[in-house]
Amino acid sequence: MTDLLEETGYQVEKVFEGLEEAQKDAKAVPSALSPMETLHHLAEAYVAFLAHVEGRKHEWGSLEPTGSTLAERLDCWRTTRAKAVEAAASDEEHVLMDAKEYLVLHDTYHVGQMATLRVALGGWDPYSIYH
Repeated sequence: MTDLLEETGYQVEKVFEGLEEAQKDAKAVPSALSPMETLHHLAEAYVAFLAHVEGRKHEWGSLEPTGSTLAERLDCWRTTRAKAVEAAASDEEHVLMDAKEYLVLHDTYHVGQMATLRVALGGWDPYSIYH
């Protein structure tokens, strides 16, 4: 599981790498999430995972966005994800299964969405998300 968590974190980092501040609110289609919204949404998924691991229920939509710049939002994403990855290091089977859902599969889903946006914006190599 650790390898998967590291790989998906790497891919999220790469899909945001080089994104310009002027592109932070861009959307591939009107109903899609922008880069800023995606980072906030991922951070909220990690908060929900942490609540779940602690036996609490998370109220979706309750997490206030942190930062108004792309760099600030990325820092929030990194900090929140690090806490979730640390919790996922548990050897309890239910925690590992939930980490797969909340982190690994969810991260890769949004990497795909962001990759589509990055390709649409131009000048980005979609293979850059791989080592």
